Amino acid sequence: MQITEFPPSPELATVIYSYYFIVKNHNDQEHIPPLGTPVLQFHLQNDLNRYFQNYPVELSPVMLVGQLTRYAKLETRGAVEMIGVNFHETAIFRLSDFPLHSIIDSATPGRHIFGSKVENLFESLKSITDPDIRIARLNEFFCNVFRGKETDHDRFDRLIAEIRKRNGNITISQVCDLYAASERTVERLFYKRVGISPKKYCIVIRHLHLMRLLHDKKTVTLAEILDECGYIDIPHFYKEFKKVSGVTPSAFFQADQRFAKNLLQL
Repeated sequence: MQITEFPPSPELATVIYSYYFIVKNHNDQEHIPPLGTPVLQFHLQNDLNRYFQNYPVELSPVMLVGQLTRYAKLETRGAVEMIGVNFHETAIFRLSDFPLHSIIDSATPGRHIFGSKVENLFESLKSITDPDIRIARLNEFFCNVFRGKETDHDRFDRLIAEIRKRNGNITISQVCDLYAASERTVERLFYKRVGISPKKYCIVIRHLHLMRLLHDKKTVTLAEILDECGYIDIPHFYKEFKKVSGVTPSAFFQADQRFAKNLLQL
């Protein structure tokens, strides 16, 4: 399996984190962690009927996956080729009035957000293999999509950036203090702009940080990792890990999970 990440053009940096290209040629059953961001997926070659087995998803070759609060269970058979567009948390809010809360732990066909032109882009991406040309097509399309939209980061985006900087290890009270607003106001803004509550968003970001530490820092003790991530004890860690992943930590790391572990490096 090969996963390659590419940055967007500079003018898209406030709405798109990255593009990633995935090519794999083996059968897998994987648990994919939530990434804390909406992702537009172009399934150039894949058996879609096996995707998102534990989610109520309207399958489409081009689909926007909303905020996930738990792992997606995927099964792939044979050759897979996919392009992902990893958006900033508030990018879809800036683009349309689509109700983001309606695709929590779910997805919607890309045309519902980007119109029929995204399906033309899909056919274009399928017809070419040069990654530089594909990136150029993606940049051209999204520059046109966001042209005329307000894409500069505001105070709420800076709050999101601070939560990410702290790796989700922050209380809701601290989040509200940073934004100088009530918990009700902050929750309303999160549902409107991100699609999930601030509590669930922080859990997802903390879990991502935890997984990266467990994956990358194999010489660091579990106790040190849990302390850095803000878990009060091992039972707290086990409970949250199983709630997000659906399996125990030992079961997850005993499985192959090549796809998930490569995604954690993005």
